[in-house]
Amino acid sequence: MLWKSMRHSDPEWFHFAFHGEVCLGSFVLIDDRLITVTVAGHRRTMELGSTPPLALAERIAVDMLNSTG
Repeated sequence: MLWKSMRHSDPEWFHFAFHGEVCLGSFVLIDDRLITVTVAGHRRTMELGSTPPLALAERIAVDMLNSTG
């Protein structure tokens, strides 16, 4: 039930470069303190910190794709 009590932003779509290709991902902000990034069927949630959301989303997306091989 905790998830339903949190406030979510609308999904924001973004493009990012990965190994010379342009990829598409999305992110949502949760309670203005967490970010959930979705790319190629993978999802990761992290704390926002002081990094701008789009920059953090791009970094998370590249990291997720690198870790999936």
